[in-house]
This record gives sequence, C-alpha cells and structure tokens, in this order.
Amino acid sequence: MLMRVSLRKMFFSVGAIVGTVYLLNIYGILRSDMLRSGHSRVNYERQQAVRDAMKHAWSGYRQFAFGHDEFQPLTRTFNSKWGGWGITLVDALDTLKLMGLDEEYSEAKRLDFQMQVFEMTIRALGGLLGAYELDNDPMLLKKATEVGDVLLWAYDTPTGLPASRLDINNRLLSGSTLLCIAEGGTMQLEYQKLAQLTGNDTYRRMAERASNALENGQRKYKGLYPTYIDIHSGQYVNNTALSVGAMADSFYEYQLKQYILNGKREQKYKDWYVTSSEAVKEKLVRTAWGMKYIGHWDYNESLFVQEMQHLTCFYPGLLALGARVLDRPEDLRLAEEITETCYLSYRNMPTGLGPEKSIFVLYRITGDDKYREWGWNIFMAIEKYARTPYGYAAVRNVGERLVQESNWEDSMESFFLAETLKYLYLLFSPPNLISLDEYVLNTEAHPFKIIK
Repeated sequence: MLMRVSLRKMFFSVGAIVGTVYLLNIYGILRSDMLRSGHSRVNYERQQAVRDAMKHAWSGYRQFAFGHDEFQPLTRTFNSKWGGWGITLVDALDTLKLMGLDEEYSEAKRLDFQMQVFEMTIRALGGLLGAYELDNDPMLLKKATEVGDVLLWAYDTPTGLPASRLDINNRLLSGSTLLCIAEGGTMQLEYQKLAQLTGNDTYRRMAERASNALENGQRKYKGLYPTYIDIHSGQYVNNTALSVGAMADSFYEYQLKQYILNGKREQKYKDWYVTSSEAVKEKLVRTAWGMKYIGHWDYNESLFVQEMQHLTCFYPGLLALGARVLDRPEDLRLAEEITETCYLSYRNMPTGLGPEKSIFVLYRITGDDKYREWGWNIFMAIEKYARTPYGYAAVRNVGERLVQESNWEDSMESFFLAETLKYLYLLFSPPNLISLDEYVLNTEAHPFKIIK
C-alpha cells in the first residue's frame, strides 16, 4: 500500500464558540444575506448547528471544569496538563466572541488565570491576542503582555531559540537541549503582534532572532529543515526526518504567515516560504492511485516514507493561501488535489472523520461549494461519533463505527474550541467574517489583524 494515513487516534474537544461577529447589527445583515436563497438558508442553518455544538461543549466545560485546563467529559472531571492556566478557557475566548455568545464570553474573560512554552504561546498568548483583536478590551492586552513576559524567559539561550519547558516559579529552563522546529518557529506571529499592539519592539526582535537561528542552521537540503535543532549550538540534528507533519508543521506555516502579518513588507519571509514550498513539491509530494499526497524523508533522505500523516493535511491550505497571496496558481491546483486526498482518506473511514482546517481555506480561496459539503459531512461525523452528554470526547479509532465509551478517550482538548469549531463555523459564514484580506490566523486559529 503506497499511502497510509495515521488515524489510530483523533482528538476532539469543545469549550466555547459564540455566534456571529461584531454584535447584533452584523448578525442581522448576516442572517438576511444568508436567507436570500435556499442554499444560503442551508449554510445559515449549518452555521447555527456548529454554534449549538460550541454551546454544548462550553456548557460541559463550564459546569465541571471552569477555570481548569481541560474538561474530561466521560468522568465529568478536569485535568491540569498545561500547568493549571485554564487553557481551554483562554483558547476559546475569541471563538466565543466571534460566535456572539456574549454571556459566556463575558463570564470567561473575567476569570484571572494563573508549562510548556510552545503550547502556552499559541494557546494562551494567541488566545488573549485574538480575543483582544475582536474586542479591544485593554484588560485582554494587559493579560497577554503578562503571559508574553513570563514566556520570554524561555528565550534566554545562546541562540535565542527557546527552551522547550519553563519552570515559571523559579525562572529555570528545563527539558532537552533539542527543540523541534515547530516549537522554535511557531511564536513569531504572537510576539510580532504583541510588539505592534504594545509598541514594545523587544518582542519583535526576540521573535526575529529565533527565526534567524532556524534559518542559519546548516542543513543538507535548501528549503527543507530537519525536525530537531540544538538550542545551544544552533545546529540541526541531520539524521531526523524531513517532514511537514508532526513536530514541523507550524514552522512552515509561519514562514508565509509572517510575511502576511507584516503587510507583505519583509521579503525574507516570502523568500523562505517560496524556497520551502518548492522543496516540498520536489522532494515530498508523490502520486499514488492517481492521488497526490505528501510523505516524508527519514535518515538523511536514505528512505522515503510513503505515508501521509493526519497533521500534514494542513499543508494544502497553506499552499492555497500562498497561491492567493503570491499569485502562484499552480500551487492552488496542487492544493486542491491534496485536499481531496485528505478528504477521501477520511470519507472512506467508517466514521468519516476528517480535517476541517484545509477545507476552510480552500473554500475561502476558490469559492467552490463542494468544500462546504465536505465540511458539513465532517461536522456530522463529529456529532455522531464524538458527542457525549456533556461535551465531546476523543475518538480512539476512527476505523470503527463505535458510538460508545469503549471507543472514546476522556479528553476534550482546547483546540477543539479554538480551531475545529471555529473553522467549521467560518466555513458556513460569509467571507467577510474574519476576511483573509484583513486577518491572518495563527496555528491555533486565533485571528490577528494584518499590520497595515
């Protein structure tokens, strides 16, 4: 078998999604626009179904886990796997605001929350900044600054690359000296946005130093980066995988998104993205049974692994975004082909669970309604196989049609509120809701206004 998608586990979680955008006047315009035709009515109803799913997820979290990191919907308990920062609450803030769940949003943002550096950056810092971009409440920016300042300690290394873990009580760096490139290359949007909003250029300089360290490390293939780098020497571990999947995905994502966030003013980010995308197309894209997919190289490119990871399905969305921003129509064609492969891989699973992120971007770029149909099929599969009486559980095996506890894990991760439901909600919304001309979404789907 030439292609196998890793699907042993797929985690879904929920917490908060709100409803429309920027209050009731836009909500009324949205509804009237969407009800003009039968098809628009369908999209409006689907949008509201996603909103109801968010309310269901948030209700379980609020009742049994409010203020804690993650809700465990089967036992109706919670965990503190992210250090007790109330990460689900923070991660869900801008989704609640976006969906118009004003009561839930107001209650959530009043809680004063108290680690892993990478996850705290994209979820806590990103969540607070995304909520501030929609709300303009100075309290949110103040909290974002406090979180950003705490996490800055992790970057006190010889190269400027962050330590993977941080003891915030004693200000000690911990974890291995090896850092995956997703951890080192996925905080630039957050800190550049924080610099713009606060006027403190220290944040931007810190982010840029880390980016330059990743780019300057010696590697065998231009445009492709080994998965791990040493934060002391700045040198890559060259016997690790060349991949755009797990441990690397958002690094490639932020190359292009830094260029977009900064108003297309910094040429180096564009150059890095173009070089990488060309290398990915040359080295990692293959065809099997008439379908395009992305594999990875292992052990210094001595072995090409004919397997497409679930997380790799973000990449066609990135290609489509790059095609639009940089006028690269050939990349859009490839993005559509790979997105179809991702969708078919999941559609052919007994549960039909699949990746919604790349589908949202492809719809926004092409306007093709088939992506809305694909997204709706995925949402229906989530409702059928992951919904529990008090929230949404992780599905252990998407290859089995089991709607029961034996196929659930007691976990509702924060990204389900921040990403999964938000992308689905936006998929059925008019394109001017979080327009890609005005916003860039961080890897956790938090919206940052493009710096003009």
